[in-house]
Amino acid sequence: MNIAIAAQENDLTTLVACHFGRCEFFFIYNEEKKSTFIIPNDRKDDVGCVGGNCPYVTD
Repeated sequence: MNIAIAAQENDLTTLVACHFGRCEFFFIYNEEKKSTFIIPNDRKDDVGCVGGNCPYVTD
């Protein structure tokens, strides 16, 4: 299983970012291989909801 953590910088010692969908990078940990890597969040500046489904709450 891969585990994604929102990261502030492209560094394995970076702090966790506050917003998953708008973070600068994703720190990926592969649990089976015990490996880690970082990928940029190419969708962080998209308009609207980012990071998957965005439920709209209506009154």
